[in-house]
Amino acid sequence: YSGTGYKGSQFNLETSPGETVEQEVMRAVYAAGGIAPSNYLQEHKLGWGRSSRTDKGVHALANVVGLKMLVGQDPWAADSE
Repeated sequence: YSGTGYKGSQFNLETSPGETVEQEVMRAVYAAGGIAPSNYLQEHKLGWGRSSRTDKGVHALANVVGLKMLVGQDPWAADSE
């Protein structure tokens, strides 16, 4: 990802929404239904973890984030492929 415009990658409640890469990732997972409203922005409840982090404005070729997600009974049932 391009770190331009972000205040680093690590989630931080003291920054405004969308100011870190992890806040953007968490927002996207929440919007897709993977995080319950009661757990949103609660990284300790999600078991949120990362493989590394970057500083303000630093880019990364790849990064890994792990978390506990809400997944339906058979999430791929409607996928024909």
